[in-house]
Amino acid sequence: MGVSLDEFPFDRLRLHPDEQAQWKALGWAAHRSTQYAILLTDRALHLRSAIWFARWRSIPLAQVRDAVFNDSWWGPSLRVETTAGNQVLRTPWDVRVEMDIDRENLRTAAVRVRHALAGTADVVQSHRS
Repeated sequence: MGVSLDEFPFDRLRLHPDEQAQWKALGWAAHRSTQYAILLTDRALHLRSAIWFARWRSIPLAQVRDAVFNDSWWGPSLRVETTAGNQVLRTPWDVRVEMDIDRENLRTAAVRVRHALAGTADVVQSHRS
């Protein structure tokens, strides 16, 4: 079961030819003008913010030290600690059900990154992946 990258915004991301997608999450809601996206591959963590002019940020896993989910009523976030400093992906404020989905996506991303760093498999599922 492969991870499809045929839908927007994943179709805009160019991966290394040998890079294999492992997990993705998309923060999509019909009333949002854009969405955040997360892609974890065997080589990197790719993040796209939820602003309309956002570009993909690619962080090689070799540079990642930790990934931490930060819960917040106003905007949960994923903080990725790297050798070059911290990268943060924040999700937009929204109705509760959408923010709960965002929280689960960010929480799952943190767990999956930690598992990738430890070299272990996991079975965590996320919403809208």
